[in-house]
Amino acid sequence: MALNSEPAKYHGGLIGANWNDARPRAWAARDYAAMLRETMCYVADRQERDSSCPWLDMKFDIITGRDFPDDDPVRGKGTVCGWVQGRALESLAGHAAWLESAAADESKALAARLDNIMRKLLVNLRRVRAMNSGHLFFFMTPEGHPFSLDADQHRKPIWLDAQSPVNFSDIFGAKGMCAAARRLGDKEAGREARDWLDQIMRALWNGEIVSDQQALDTTNPVTPVPGRHTQAPFMLMIGAAAQCAALDQNAESIQAGLRIIQYLLDKHTNLPGRFEWMRPWLFWEFIGDDGEPYRSEGRILSDPGHALEFAGLALKFTGIAKKCRGNTERRLGKIHAVEKTMIRVIQANYENGVQPAGGICKLTDLLADKPVNSDMPWWSLPEAMRAALHGALAADEPSLRGMCLRIHARCHDAFAAHYVRPDRYFMAVQTRSADGRVAQVIPATADADPGYHTGLCLIDCLRLMSELT
Repeated sequence: MALNSEPAKYHGGLIGANWNDARPRAWAARDYAAMLRETMCYVADRQERDSSCPWLDMKFDIITGRDFPDDDPVRGKGTVCGWVQGRALESLAGHAAWLESAAADESKALAARLDNIMRKLLVNLRRVRAMNSGHLFFFMTPEGHPFSLDADQHRKPIWLDAQSPVNFSDIFGAKGMCAAARRLGDKEAGREARDWLDQIMRALWNGEIVSDQQALDTTNPVTPVPGRHTQAPFMLMIGAAAQCAALDQNAESIQAGLRIIQYLLDKHTNLPGRFEWMRPWLFWEFIGDDGEPYRSEGRILSDPGHALEFAGLALKFTGIAKKCRGNTERRLGKIHAVEKTMIRVIQANYENGVQPAGGICKLTDLLADKPVNSDMPWWSLPEAMRAALHGALAADEPSLRGMCLRIHARCHDAFAAHYVRPDRYFMAVQTRSADGRVAQVIPATADADPGYHTGLCLIDCLRLMSELT
């Protein structure tokens, strides 16, 4: 059941609002707090109705309001998504900490419920990882056995051993385990998570991480291609570097994060003066073996949502790094330079992806300077909102601060008006098409978001809006 709170009202009106007036911030903050509490209450209700399930159950169709059929080969309960379970641990830890900081007793009670779910999920995830020689996988059976699906959606077993490369599920799993262990005070799990993250970081710089994502949308080019290298594991590991910097408070963790950010700027960003035929600060998805933007079918693909996620994660990292002990003037100078750059990345890539129907398109072609996949997934809007508020806080010029606040306002209005469903526990529909209609398209995972892209971003937005005051 939902919390006994007054339903949130999506006020809109943030575009052009005077942010020196407290009312727009209060409207947005009320909306975000309602979304966070209602969604997590529903997550807890779902989990507690079947206490025998060791995985987080997000087999929920936000469009219809019904659970997916159990026998659906992709959406049903017989298919566990490793990405979702790792993300769920990180999300539960973040939401529980936020709820516990609230004054209301009902929030503290909900935090305790999330802790219980997290504790059980953490035990199961560690068990399955040990069973698979230190790995998770995108598709697994409820027992933890990895598999892929052929064209006819028949299962093909995947065998993982100690020689199997690190995959994206491992990144999500390690980040989630680290966050959950810290929240629960589980020192053994914390050591395991840090060892796992160290292993992943070595694999990152050795070029040994592979994508285990299974293609669920023919317009989303996720199947690995020889000679094509994605930015994704580097971007995801910025989040891990932020966790480590917050825990360690040392120069080594800060240097690790700055190195990843600089790599993505050098290899995936059109820094001024690099390519005159491309707008500066744009971000591309893939590079070739030569380190140059990867061209396929006469295109250079950019995912504007990923670019904004990169900027938001980088700015979250620098916000943590600035507060670490023992910073030198030189290191603080590097951090400040990253922040100035990321504000430009936010502006350019938002403009590259924003659509008239209120959303951010999935893919653009940087050569033709136009969309090639005009579907608008939900997750890019809260990622953009977080990035924009980080940018506003880091901006040292009023014009840049105002630009970031306008981007936040536009993304807030689009998200609240077109994606969030108050009748679905304030969860967001996954995809809309270019004409604004809700689309039956799976952007990455069929499961509903366990609060990773949406909730964790909104928690950061609440904190940032408070700091901007």
